[in-house]
Amino acid sequence: MAANQKDEPLLEIKNLSVGFNGAHKGKPVVCGVSMKVHPGEILGLVGESGSGKSVTCYSVVRLLGERGWTEGEVIFDNKDTLSCLESDIVAIRGREIAMIFQDAQSFLNPVQTVGSQLTEALMLKKDLEKRSSDIFRKEAVKLLTEVGIPDPERRMGEYPHQLSGGQNQRVMIAIMLAGDPRLLIADEPTTALDVTIQAQILRLLKKLCKERNMAIILVTHDLGVIAETCERTVVMYGGKVMECGPVEDVLVNPKHPYTLGLLSSKPRIDKKVKKLNTIEGVVPSPENFPEGCPFYDRCINVTDKCKDISPPIVIEGMRHYFCFNPVKEGMVWK
Repeated sequence: MAANQKDEPLLEIKNLSVGFNGAHKGKPVVCGVSMKVHPGEILGLVGESGSGKSVTCYSVVRLLGERGWTEGEVIFDNKDTLSCLESDIVAIRGREIAMIFQDAQSFLNPVQTVGSQLTEALMLKKDLEKRSSDIFRKEAVKLLTEVGIPDPERRMGEYPHQLSGGQNQRVMIAIMLAGDPRLLIADEPTTALDVTIQAQILRLLKKLCKERNMAIILVTHDLGVIAETCERTVVMYGGKVMECGPVEDVLVNPKHPYTLGLLSSKPRIDKKVKKLNTIEGVVPSPENFPEGCPFYDRCINVTDKCKDISPPIVIEGMRHYFCFNPVKEGMVWK
């Protein structure tokens, strides 16, 4: 079910800034990020490593702990998760909001069976203390079936090393679903998987989103994953949002030069090229973030004020972008 953008958002991030205590000379690693996600919507969050995608997501449920500081608001179901009591965020974390991490093998306990880990998640995330162990097992088998694990009864007694990478990822998704979350944050859930298994996991996430009317934030480096899976996308770089909007609009008609650079560096099956375009340079470290646009020193459309002045937001319908000199029609990355 496609998200209705007129509905109230399930999650709204407002002017979020995040930093780490004693690191990067106190400078924020995420600077003034704002975005929304609605029930039943898959929102893509894309950008190079170091762009601030994961830190933004971890801040939603305060996973940074005492290591970091935050400013701004993260409104989930009319409650600010940044300022609510610790007991309130504990009640939300893993239940209302669940996270899938990159490496399922690191997430799962190697000395516990799949079944014991899944039933433990059910006991922790639901009020099932008074129910019998048979009920727990049936619930766990049902979840494994829902995420596409073959022969779930047998898999319940197996250990993570006996499963493939894709199956472990499905088990982790099942554990996250144990609390019936309304928002699922998937932090590069297909990074370590081959393309066939990656496609299966993405189809599973789309299926769960539709059937459960669950919102999903999908973090990825891959614009192909964004095009295949998401309805809207947010492009991040250097701790800031570069542009956001409906996926088709952003990928077909990018407004920010950074988005154009990402698209130009991706191989295409409909064109033959001798050499792929590249974006010269690297993402700056937080202590070197400029006052203006963090992409200025790699941009082909740079102007004199880009380094010192932060570009204002430009709103065109459902498209938002931050650029003094946006991409014109027919422009190519060189």
